[in-house]
Amino acid sequence: MESQESSSQRTSALGLLIQPSTSTHHVGHQLVSAGEDPPASLQQSPLAIQHQPSYHGGILPGASGVTISSSTLVAQTTQTSNSLNVLNLLKPNIATSALYNSSERFDPPKCDEGTRIELIEELSRWTKDKVTTQRILCMTGPAGSGKSALQQTMVERCAENGSLLAAFFFYSQDARRNSTKRVIPTIAYQVGRSIPACKEPIIRAVEGDVVIFDRNIHHQMQRLIVEPIREALSQPGVSPELLPRNIFIDGIDECKGEHNQAFLLRVVQELVLAFSHDNFGLKVCLAGRPEYALRTALGENGHLKESELLYHIELSDHDATSDIQLFLERKLRAIARATTYPLPSTRWPSEEDIQRLVDNASGQFIYPATIVKYLSDRRRSPVKQLQMILEWRPGAQHRDKPFAALDALYTDIFVKAGEAYATSKGIDDNLCFIRHIRRLLKINIGIRVTVVEELLSLDPGELEIIFSDLHSVTRTFWTGASEGDWLDLTFHHKSVKDFLQDPARCGPLFLPSAQISFNLIQPCIAWLTKQQPLDVDNLILEKETGGPHMTAYYHIQSILTFLGTALEEALHASDEEQLSHIRIWCSELRAHRTVEAFGRVASHKDVAVLVPSTMHQFLARCHERGLTSKSRHPEWVGSLRHLQKVLQCGKHGASWDDTDSEAESLKFEDAEGHSGRLRNPETTEVQGTPEVVQPPSNNDGLGDRREQTDGKQRFSLRRSVRGFSKRLRAWLR
Repeated sequence: MESQESSSQRTSALGLLIQPSTSTHHVGHQLVSAGEDPPASLQQSPLAIQHQPSYHGGILPGASGVTISSSTLVAQTTQTSNSLNVLNLLKPNIATSALYNSSERFDPPKCDEGTRIELIEELSRWTKDKVTTQRILCMTGPAGSGKSALQQTMVERCAENGSLLAAFFFYSQDARRNSTKRVIPTIAYQVGRSIPACKEPIIRAVEGDVVIFDRNIHHQMQRLIVEPIREALSQPGVSPELLPRNIFIDGIDECKGEHNQAFLLRVVQELVLAFSHDNFGLKVCLAGRPEYALRTALGENGHLKESELLYHIELSDHDATSDIQLFLERKLRAIARATTYPLPSTRWPSEEDIQRLVDNASGQFIYPATIVKYLSDRRRSPVKQLQMILEWRPGAQHRDKPFAALDALYTDIFVKAGEAYATSKGIDDNLCFIRHIRRLLKINIGIRVTVVEELLSLDPGELEIIFSDLHSVTRTFWTGASEGDWLDLTFHHKSVKDFLQDPARCGPLFLPSAQISFNLIQPCIAWLTKQQPLDVDNLILEKETGGPHMTAYYHIQSILTFLGTALEEALHASDEEQLSHIRIWCSELRAHRTVEAFGRVASHKDVAVLVPSTMHQFLARCHERGLTSKSRHPEWVGSLRHLQKVLQCGKHGASWDDTDSEAESLKFEDAEGHSGRLRNPETTEVQGTPEVVQPPSNNDGLGDRREQTDGKQRFSLRRSVRGFSKRLRAWLR
């Protein structure tokens, strides 16, 4: 037999959701209902005995509040069997860690006093507005932008003023609150506490369907939330306008599975629509990163957008720089006052230090919050810790991990995106996704998206798929120009690139920079060899209009810029096999006559120089390593000699010169030890060659440098260019 004490403890654990039922007892000739006061004569009787609940059986086992007077017995009993069954079913399905005041979320992030004032006021107005038709507020923003802090702040304020109905905080690392399984039971539990009239209907719903928690969340929502609230609203004496009506759900993106997120958003919409025609205007405030499910629901054709219920707040539209500065100043000054370590004689931290931290934050609150938490360690000097943060360089050896919280966030985002991509492609390479991102960062130098996809052997449109799961960290990945999209990869937070390039921070996601460059050399050369020769005359004529030849020209310029950098980076590798691959690729440039991509473009004021300085830097590095010596490295000399002749001719129309007069030209030794030099195009001016003009970036437009010339001057220019082009073609043949 189960004791009354055990029953009482379990009932209190549910927060009084389950109320004791009442019964009546016939004692002697008098009927008294449980819960009613005995007659006055009985209350005044000197024989009346009040005693504690009996735990040892007897005629009224488990009864409490028993009064014996004369020949009358009054008992108030608690029928616990059904209630305990409900309790046993309900409690395991409640995610207590998802509650706003859970001990497992101790010291959750909140907005610091004096920060986010405008946003908090906007949210407060929405929670208090009882007549608004926009009853689904959705707050989106990049990772670390402060969504959860705003949600926590608003939940606590609503709890204080009595307008909070329920709250649920998702967290991907907690199995109890990273799925939709416990969302509805947890909200229903809070509804029963916030609106007492809903308790009995919720209990009956569970009693009537013992497997209700195995049904889909739409069914649970109808039985455990909608129907109990409607029944409560129908009771006499209930004023709908006085009931709490605000539900908060944070971290939609941290719920596992895009389909689960999408279904939950549908259920939320149905929940709000269920009370569209009542005086009780239930409202739901959602928050999450702009990942696929949420982004789709909020899009132009999304169901939330079309429902006319939506009130959307995009945190990226709100500049948090001043709030971050205020937060850092206040917190770091407090750390300075509290520390027992000596401080500098000057003001600490300095205004310059704070400004650097503000700049590093990139408008995202997670960065300063991470820094403050790290500097708050009382066992370490905050001065030294701050100096280490300010001097941090990717790849350097560090024992501490000041960015641990930030790194965990980035790791979670990239791992999830990588797993989704690998699954969609049916591959087992977990680093394939990261490899693509790192490659894109390498070639992020003004190339059309279609060329990038061809360069990386991606299917048309695959870049958009790759970035579809990274909207929480990427600001843009193309320009979206009307005449074609250009690669323009930028992140919300500048520390993302540092994270990816630092093995101490990204751990198993790390890929060496030289390896990324090395793997990109062959695709770049293969793309260059497939391009058609460029006509100088067409380039000049199309400069104003940005025609196809100029477009191809800038693509070649961009890829060659990267290629020179990649070759030089790979040249640092000690692996001889890698070096031999570089030599083979240099020979491939020669074999496939890619020289035409260099040589057919003349140097003139109206034609930007094709060959970038990075290619010359690569040759200079080869010379430093002795690869231009035929006696020591005969396998390299032929390819490098040819490459340099092509580069120099393409830029200045120079020819081979056996003189030794130019100190800065690169020297090649033949087998007999004789040497020849090519004039360094970066430092040597060739007589009769016009001034070199560097090409504009893709952001400057194709016609940035313009000259006002009459028809005669233009004719003369074209004639001189044609002459140079003929001489160049003759040399190539």
